[in-house]
Formats: sequence, structure tokens, C-alpha cells
Amino acid sequence: MLKKAAAKSRKEVAKLRKAFKARLEPPAIPDGIVDFLRQNSPSAE
Repeated sequence: MLKKAAAKSRKEVAKLRKAFKARLEPPAIPDGIVDFLRQNSPSAE
């Protein structure tokens, strides 16, 4: 049986939530790279 990780305090809960949320955010892509990819895409006009 799988055991769930249990937080012992409110601070620990906040810390775990913050760490989990940080992993879900995609990395930022610089604007210059997006423009470059659009220019070189086969569907570019």
C-alpha cells in the first residue's frame, strides 16, 4: 500500500506546496527565441 506524505505543521505544509508549485511552472522562454522560431517555422508567411 502507498503511504501519503504527511506534513506535521502549517509551515511544512506551506513549504511542500511551494516546492510542488515551483516544479509545475514552465521555464520562461526569452522573447527573442520565440520570434526566431516563428520566423523559421514552415508555416511562417
